[in-house]
Amino acid sequence: MIEWILIGVALFLIGIAFLNTYNSLVKKDVDILEQIGVINTTLQKRSDLLMGLGDLGNVSKDFEGSTHARVARLRSAGKSGGIYASAEETPDLKSMKNFERIQEELSGVERLLKQARDDYNSLVGEFKVYVRSFPVIIVSSIIGYSQNRYDFFNSMETKRPDFIKERNGN
Repeated sequence: MIEWILIGVALFLIGIAFLNTYNSLVKKDVDILEQIGVINTTLQKRSDLLMGLGDLGNVSKDFEGSTHARVARLRSAGKSGGIYASAEETPDLKSMKNFERIQEELSGVERLLKQARDDYNSLVGEFKVYVRSFPVIIVSSIIGYSQNRYDFFNSMETKRPDFIKERNGN
């Protein structure tokens, strides 16, 4: 009878250890998925800023070109009518300030993206070590969690963003 109680207690402890290990694997998995979400959100913000930068360039080029053309027309009209200005102010065009602001935002987003990727790699490294440790390797193999479930992010990998392809018609 005592043997059965001891076997029951041992099985209960093994079950608790199994559940604890399973819950830890799930938590690490969710942490990595959340970090992937942070990376995707930051990539989207970078994409939006780059699109805004391109749009700003187009709008600024058109506006400043037409402004300079109007100034030139007014100058030539003034000269032909015998009116000469002794001092002249150049229009204050704001596109450079807007460009610098977007560049600063873009630099901040790049820093956030680097940090998010570093955090992701750290979580993946912890996950790979945890999955290979004993007795977790037994539980992970039973439930299908492999150390190869996630790959490290290689900062040297480059991929042409989709919005650039769309704009160029490629």
